[in-house]
Amino acid sequence: MAFNLTGFLMDKEKPDPADPDHFPAPYRWLRFRTSRIWSEHLSFIMQIGLTMVGCIVFCFFLGRYLDRILGFRGIFVSTFTVFGVVGGAYTTYRQILEMTERDKRMRPPFDSEP
Repeated sequence: MAFNLTGFLMDKEKPDPADPDHFPAPYRWLRFRTSRIWSEHLSFIMQIGLTMVGCIVFCFFLGRYLDRILGFRGIFVSTFTVFGVVGGAYTTYRQILEMTERDKRMRPPFDSEP
């Protein structure tokens, strides 16, 4: 296959998608789109991180608000931050269990022949 300076094929034939080098050199980073499992795992990891951070930040600001309203000096901030960490960890644990159960259901069962 011959490519011109813009990275397009010079002849009229289309590249074979099964060929791992069917992208021209400047566009080789586009190959990650062919692997769907990679993007699913990345989105799951981002979901877990954002869930954990969201729980902690929400509980921190809730504790801060209660401290200001009730006139305490950090009792609710520290308590609710701990609640946020524990709640976020529990929520991410449930998400991981749900993901692994879904993966187990999607896999074909192994035939165990003696």
